[in-house]
Amino acid sequence: MRAHTPEGTSAEVEAREASGLALITVSDDGPGVPVDELDRIFGRFHRVDSAPRSQGSGLGLAIVAEAAAAHGGHVAAELNPVGGLRVTLSLPVSGGMGARSITATSP
Repeated sequence: MRAHTPEGTSAEVEAREASGLALITVSDDGPGVPVDELDRIFGRFHRVDSAPRSQGSGLGLAIVAEAAAAHGGHVAAELNPVGGLRVTLSLPVSGGMGARSITATSP
């Protein structure tokens, strides 16, 4: 995560089940993504011009999107209300996860 967000940025990961879907959400309070680029960040080799320079190749979210589709799921991004980005991966579950919800936060 630090390769794509400035030092001091926090991130939160939440996993829960809703309507037969496993929902995994990663939120950060970093610089975010311009609204007009939200749909393009899942394309191969796409890098946001305003993002801090990193060693990344622009493949991470493209791989997530293709893996989600291969498993009958979907991935979407939106601006985090507190700043930064929120990405949610939705995957169908068989048998259910039960009534579990897990949240982890990094400083």
